[in-house]
Amino acid sequence: GTDVLVVGIMSQFVNPELRGSRLLVKLKRSLIRSNPSQRDCAKKLMLRRVGNERLVPDGPVFWGMIRKLIHLVEIKRVPVEELKEYNYKQRVILRNRLQKALDEKRKAKAEERAERMRAQSLRDYKNYMKSLSLNDETAQSPVRHIVRNTDTNSSEEREQ
Repeated sequence: GTDVLVVGIMSQFVNPELRGSRLLVKLKRSLIRSNPSQRDCAKKLMLRRVGNERLVPDGPVFWGMIRKLIHLVEIKRVPVEELKEYNYKQRVILRNRLQKALDEKRKAKAEERAERMRAQSLRDYKNYMKSLSLNDETAQSPVRHIVRNTDTNSSEEREQ
């Protein structure tokens, strides 16, 4: 009786179409306020934080654990042909590549923002100088140059 039932259940996992396939399990919701058995299942699946994902074999043991966490996880069946795409090292490389691209975008944005702020401060300075009605020569340069008079040995200073 029970042997036939077990064989019937196991036959779907011995199916040639599913043989070798994996499940990509991703934790979508937090384990806060989950019961201890759900936390244990998440721990056994190595899902510690929201966003963690793991490849697990497609089998009844893992389906039992996933069933307890079904409301917290997202599941995707990965065929044997696509397993190379989900190789851990390749995923890490891809994640690093995406992170580097994101960092470059952020850096470019920060540089652009700094350039806009410099231009704005220069405009503000020029407007301030105009409001004081100083000549154009002084208003163009934000720094006044002070030169020592070298003709005489005095320490007189004059503005250029």
